[in-house]
Amino acid sequence: MRHFRSIIGLTFISSFLLSGILLVSLGYLLFQTEKQSMEEGYATFETEHVSTQKELIRHEVQNVIAYIEYSKSLIEQRVRHDIQARVYEAHDIATHLYDRYKGTLSKPKLQALIREAIRPLRFNRGTGYYFITRLDGMEVLFADRPEMENTNILGMRDIKGKAVVREMIDIIRKDGEGFCSYYWSKPRHEGKGFKKIAFVKYFEPFDWFIGTGEYLDDTEAVIRQEVLDRIGKIRFGEDGYIFVLKTDGTFVSHINTDFVGKNYMQFKDPNGFPVIQELIDTATRQGGGFVQYLWEKPTLGKYARKISYSRDYKEWGWVIGAGIYLDDLEAALHEARDRLKKKTTEEFSLMGYLFALLLVVLLSISFFLSRRIGRGIETFTAFFDRAVTSQEKIDEGKLSFEEFKIIASRANIMVEDMARAKAELADLNQNLEHQVLERTAELEKANRELVQLDVTKSNFISMVSHELRTPLTSILGFTKLIARDVTRYIFPVAEADEKAKMKSQRIIKNLSIMEEEGVRLTRLVSDILDLSKIESGKMEWRSEEVRIDHCIGMAINSLSGQLDSKPAISLEQEIASGLPPIICDGDKLTQVIINLAGNAIKFMDRGTIRVTADREEDGGVRIQVVDDGPGIAPEDQAIIFDRFRQARKDKDMAKPGGTGLGLTISRQIVEHFGGRIWVESEPGRGSTFAFTLPRNGRPAAPRPA
Repeated sequence: MRHFRSIIGLTFISSFLLSGILLVSLGYLLFQTEKQSMEEGYATFETEHVSTQKELIRHEVQNVIAYIEYSKSLIEQRVRHDIQARVYEAHDIATHLYDRYKGTLSKPKLQALIREAIRPLRFNRGTGYYFITRLDGMEVLFADRPEMENTNILGMRDIKGKAVVREMIDIIRKDGEGFCSYYWSKPRHEGKGFKKIAFVKYFEPFDWFIGTGEYLDDTEAVIRQEVLDRIGKIRFGEDGYIFVLKTDGTFVSHINTDFVGKNYMQFKDPNGFPVIQELIDTATRQGGGFVQYLWEKPTLGKYARKISYSRDYKEWGWVIGAGIYLDDLEAALHEARDRLKKKTTEEFSLMGYLFALLLVVLLSISFFLSRRIGRGIETFTAFFDRAVTSQEKIDEGKLSFEEFKIIASRANIMVEDMARAKAELADLNQNLEHQVLERTAELEKANRELVQLDVTKSNFISMVSHELRTPLTSILGFTKLIARDVTRYIFPVAEADEKAKMKSQRIIKNLSIMEEEGVRLTRLVSDILDLSKIESGKMEWRSEEVRIDHCIGMAINSLSGQLDSKPAISLEQEIASGLPPIICDGDKLTQVIINLAGNAIKFMDRGTIRVTADREEDGGVRIQVVDDGPGIAPEDQAIIFDRFRQARKDKDMAKPGGTGLGLTISRQIVEHFGGRIWVESEPGRGSTFAFTLPRNGRPAAPRPA
């Protein structure tokens, strides 16, 4: 009972009991959790494995359908490529015969030689042939219908009334060769039109054009067979394959070639389940799904449970499917259960060892803590015994716990209050001046760092802006080259196809947008670079005699492009006679005039802009840009010369495009040469931007950034 009355004993016994209860509770909880987890693991594994296998066969079927869609999308491209190559071959034959015999045979004989040389040529399993027509519509060669030769077929039309021969002649006269699409009947399909694509090429010696055509559905049949050949080779898993049915139940592709071409609509598995009918119904009525049945497994030679996914491809009347055998799944599940049981047993054994080790550790920690607490209490007992006759402080380094150290600190405060107060007062008087000096030095150092940071910022902006201009120039150059090539070479070819024509026009439009945005970005980079150079003191300034009228004229010429898009705006100049030249940088002065007049054009839709120049009383000049535009609100006048700040046309309208740097740069230039710049404006009454420059171009002190 004595142990329960002491802190040490009570702490040790409480820790022991608490550790035991905690470990037993935790062990029971972990056992129940692991047991439930194991039971759920069986079900989860089975569900996930089945889901994975289902996703596998569904993915395989979708891949096949995607391949069919891709192959089908290439039909017209393939037809165009084939017939163009065939016509080039026939044209080469005709050219060769003409060059070989043009000096030895008469024209009629040479024409007959070429015609009869091309007549028997066939391709695409004998369905492809050639025709030759004069540009006046007279048929020279019609290999499939020779009775049409030597007759004028200029008025011949297709099933939909399209003047086919006239269109071919137009293509020859315009481009010398090209494609033509129309709807033509086929043998044994009279009255029904099939889409056909022809390619024709001009044969200059006799004013002929040679051509051939091909039905799209003929090529589609070839592609279907190619698709079936590829499907027949697809394998996945141990026994996975793809099968293809017609909607009437006839197999068109199967791993067992004996099934191909036979109708299995009435087939039933050993349980009487109509397998083929259910696969077709699931694919066509439900848009695809899973069907479970019994089917003979190739590797076993006997029936096994199987689940298949089927989906229809309506355009070809096919049902495409793939499946897996479930006996493989049952074996996998049994193996997984064994592995899970073994793993669980090992985990429980390891858990028991860990619990025993944890109990030993907790008991050791409890014993250790009890001993440390006991030593702390002994230290305090000795301190209070000595406090009667001595002012010795407690050694806090001998205490292990923060709570004991806090108590010791409070006890030591009682001993050292007076000494500490005197020491603190002396230290305060002695260190006050030193602290002030240190703080002052810190502030000066921070100020130097800020100045250096501003210089680094300006240098960085200058470098980045400069580096951006080179790739931007390349981008703009290549954009113009691409636009030119599209307009010159691609657009004329695409005019025969409305869809290609629209895409070509969209490409040209997008390239124009790219060029406009590239020019705008180049202006932005140039403005940033100029401002950065000015603020960092790296701008190169020239000082020379400059004629004001010359600079104004150059600025107006530079703005002619902007005025072309706004014909309702007129730009005028009024220059007083006898203006003296001034000392400044002519290019920079022209840039200021362009910025001010360009802003006026940007904010106006119609009206007049006047650029005036007059003499100042001190011998300098005053230049003004006066417009009758919308004017500027007083609150905007106060900010428009700041960086990245712009005035608005109207409070309900978005800001116009621009960098917001033009007026800032203009102010920097004017003030560099000792001038000043300002704006006078009232909303609805136009604006006047004016600046003055002294005659001698005396540079002003740098303006802070």
